[in-house]
Amino acid sequence: MRTEIIGLEPEGIEKFINYTLSYQTFNPYHPVQVDVIDPQYYEEFLELCHSLQEYEFIDELSGGWARKRSKTLKFEDVIHKADTGIKCGMTVIHSPQYNMEFWENWEGGYIECFIRMDSDTKGNEWFIWQYIRMNHLNQIVEKMGDKLSYFYLPLTQDSTRRV
Repeated sequence: MRTEIIGLEPEGIEKFINYTLSYQTFNPYHPVQVDVIDPQYYEEFLELCHSLQEYEFIDELSGGWARKRSKTLKFEDVIHKADTGIKCGMTVIHSPQYNMEFWENWEGGYIECFIRMDSDTKGNEWFIWQYIRMNHLNQIVEKMGDKLSYFYLPLTQDSTRRV
């Protein structure tokens, strides 16, 4: 297994998208997770995802233990703290295994964009969750591919088992 940068070249983008399809065929419960490579790009990535999302949620972790979905915070209220993020990226889910949320029924699957970040000096943290239709995957990687990495695990030719 190795980390690869998607890149902006059409070959790299096509390789990545094909890999996400093959990997989920091999392991349907573990879709490919993609990470933004540096905190300086978190805000740019989240702004792009925000412009494409159909559902967006902000959760707050208060005092390190209580998580709640915020009914008052908006994306614009928290995005300025994106550079404090601990982890930021997206999960590419071509074949959802469950049927509990609206986006799990979207044809072709969905993209879950996320960040976990510090919110203030009170010890609170924020999580932003954004859900995007799969038809926007090309748009995301064409714009951000040189700032995104994923773990590449070689698969066999028939994509049903690891090498």
